Amino acid sequence: MRQFKAYILTSLVLVPILFGCNKTAPDSELDHEWILYPDGTKEKTSNMFLFPLKNGKEIAILSPEWMSYYYNCKNYMDIVNYYNPGTETTKPRKPMIRWEFEGECSDYTFLLSNKKNMEDPQLFDVNVEGCELKNLFAGKTYYYQVKANFDDRVVISQRRSFKTADFFRTIDLDGVFNARDIGNKITNNGKRVKQGLVYRTANFDSVSQLGKSQAAELGIKTDLDLREQGPTSSPLGENVTYINNGVGEYGSPFYYSMTSGVNVELYQPVMRDNLRVFANANNFPVAFHCAVGRDRTGTLAITLYLLLGVKQNQIKQDYIASFFSKACNEENIYAYDSSMQTLFNFYTTYRGRDLNASGNIYKRVETYCLDIGLTKEEILAIRDNLLE
Repeated sequence: MRQFKAYILTSLVLVPILFGCNKTAPDSELDHEWILYPDGTKEKTSNMFLFPLKNGKEIAILSPEWMSYYYNCKNYMDIVNYYNPGTETTKPRKPMIRWEFEGECSDYTFLLSNKKNMEDPQLFDVNVEGCELKNLFAGKTYYYQVKANFDDRVVISQRRSFKTADFFRTIDLDGVFNARDIGNKITNNGKRVKQGLVYRTANFDSVSQLGKSQAAELGIKTDLDLREQGPTSSPLGENVTYINNGVGEYGSPFYYSMTSGVNVELYQPVMRDNLRVFANANNFPVAFHCAVGRDRTGTLAITLYLLLGVKQNQIKQDYIASFFSKACNEENIYAYDSSMQTLFNFYTTYRGRDLNASGNIYKRVETYCLDIGLTKEEILAIRDNLLE
């Protein structure tokens, strides 16, 4: 069977895209079912594949609680209607694409691409009429086809598509709570934050072997630990660079406060060095965290988002989403919302070292970052690295 597939791969030059090559086939071929033979001939067929999922339909990659929040919220604090204290609902949903095939077959190949021409698809060999997908990006259209493999022919479905909900992207790291991608946020000038480059999480201290494998699948290269103390190397493995810039009682800035906030001189070099991690393209993908991934992590995330120009309502929604995690959600959500607001108020009114700073919150955050030691070149690098 596998030798036959290898022969098909080399012989069917008329439709190379069907086998994962980086060439493309015209829409007229991708939009039909085909039977492919070992001698390179093919014939058009139809209705051999049946897909329950409506073509072009939006699918969920998040838990039902997140999706209810997505469809119904008018304000970020509407989350109080959807999270359950003591419950972890941050794990992503792994959608299953199913099909039915006319005839008996136990050897399928599922092809998935983010390009309409099916260029460079991912290939999944399955022996059932369905394929589970993971690590999908949010707010994206994906295209797919299915091959039914026989000894004397291959039947390939027409190209189909689905969309992922244009919301958050959470990730699965076994033994780690509150893990999500910071990407897919929209800036005031219409750009989006890239997905797959930066993850915010709770600590990695209890990550399992499966979790380490999942981190490797995501390609995580840098573990940025915001705590005052941590391990001497990353729990994710020896191939992951471990960075801890922490000082003082809390390690990294904690909202706005008189002892440990972004306004405290002792912690400002830490904020500078933490932000500087995102200016170096060689560090990506980066995962940053404190203990539960809400406060110090939230402070860095908010500052980074403002530096990128992300819309404020999306920044606040990203912060409050930590209450979907049991690591965070048994405490008073309104108290933490108040802490977040103090940080926004600090940046909104920041006057700068020379007391002359003006403009909106985004301009003032840029001034703050320059005041604590980031260079203009580093700020531009952060934006270039993280904005589409």
